[in-house]
Amino acid sequence: MCDYSKYPPNWRSEIVPFIRNRALNCCEKCGIPNGTIKENGSTVILMTAHLDHDHWNLDIQVERLRYWCQKCHLRYDLTSHIRRRKYGKLYEKNNLKLF
Repeated sequence: MCDYSKYPPNWRSEIVPFIRNRALNCCEKCGIPNGTIKENGSTVILMTAHLDHDHWNLDIQVERLRYWCQKCHLRYDLTSHIRRRKYGKLYEKNNLKLF
């Protein structure tokens, strides 16, 4: 569940609809339409992806946001998820130098 208290007040009323309309309600990476029923019976749900992975960044800019399906979003976030699992979820905020 998303904690919308961490987002700007116009996140759901203006920003997400703008991103959705820009993408024509399709994944901006693979092109699958929102709500598509896949062969296994699951429904494709598109979501807004933050390209900078910075959950503390309150300077929301549409250039750093994409409308992606779960598959594309998870692939993009894979490295970040692995690092967070290995080093803790605050590693980005603390600027931990990994390499």
